[in-house]
Amino acid sequence: MIFARSIARFYDLKNQGAFLLQERVKMTVLNMRQMKKNQSGTISAIRASGELGRRIRDMGLVPGTVILIKGRAPLKDPVAIRTPGFTLTLRNSEADYIDVEVA
Repeated sequence: MIFARSIARFYDLKNQGAFLLQERVKMTVLNMRQMKKNQSGTISAIRASGELGRRIRDMGLVPGTVILIKGRAPLKDPVAIRTPGFTLTLRNSEADYIDVEVA
């Protein structure tokens, strides 16, 4: 009986791990410029360095931050982004340096 329970737990953990692995595979990394309106994701990397990288991070856009694309101006630049607590706009030239994981 104890052996059967341990086997059942093993398969439950194995299936759960496979599920988590499948969820990771479905995540796609885009730069922020490629995201569509009302698409959300989590910032995975800031590829800018120097002054621009510091400025982006100072605005609160750091890896792990969840964002939502609220909209774009008529000529597609700038982009309005909603993060927990505030909304901000970025130029597309700045959004190019931000990688986002989307589902």
